[in-house]
Amino acid sequence: RMEYLFQYAELRNIWVAMLFTLSLLIAISISLHTFALIQEARNLSATTKSFHRMLMISLISVAAVPALFIVAPFSVAIFYYLFLINIVENEIPVMDIANLLFAFHSVIHSLVLIITTPVFRKLFIRIFCSKSTCSSSVAPSSVRYKY
Repeated sequence: RMEYLFQYAELRNIWVAMLFTLSLLIAISISLHTFALIQEARNLSATTKSFHRMLMISLISVAAVPALFIVAPFSVAIFYYLFLINIVENEIPVMDIANLLFAFHSVIHSLVLIITTPVFRKLFIRIFCSKSTCSSSVAPSSVRYKY
């Protein structure tokens, strides 16, 4: 009976990989189609188009974080434990690395949202950067040439 279980697991893994690839292609095509629709829209002003484009980039970036910090590490860990653990001589702590990346997912998600959205970025700078703690990297000309 165990041979049927392994055959089912192999068949299921192939289907999961195919569905994952298909869903990734659909997500990419929807994103590209949305960018094309924004570009072709005639009733939107240039400011609105740039705002839509900026929010679309932010949405794609935020959506990529779970794929990079949850799906990819655990997929690599599963692949390692299924296929490579007998081949590799030194055991690599793949699951520990995957768990570490999973733990940082929410922090990275929030940082990506703040970094990719100018409104949030400006608010973050205004809240956490008072005039006394943050200064510009270029001093005004009156200060620069003062002896």
